[in-house]
Amino acid sequence: MSTIAASTPDDTPRDPAGDVMALAYEHVRDAILQGRLKPGTWVSQVQLAADLKVSRTPLREALRRLQTEGLVQLDFNRRIQVSPLSIPDLETLYAMRLASEPLAVLLSVPQ
Repeated sequence: MSTIAASTPDDTPRDPAGDVMALAYEHVRDAILQGRLKPGTWVSQVQLAADLKVSRTPLREALRRLQTEGLVQLDFNRRIQVSPLSIPDLETLYAMRLASEPLAVLLSVPQ
């Protein structure tokens, strides 16, 4: 059995499952980066899927992507852990800020 993907106005095929995965990815990533999901916190995949109103399949795909980015750690018991921050992680982040912020100020402030 084949499925026909919905099309966008420019006739580019869309993948509805990919759209759901992308939305789940963005939501969970934003929650982690904005601190709504704290480092070291354990979260149930079942509960997270229910909160996002998505099935667990696109959520698992989103979580695998987040795992490759180092933002979550997957557990075999259907749980995820938001990756804890370590001192070396914080030092790396601070070093990146030291390098990037002067350039950002230079580019954003008129001369």
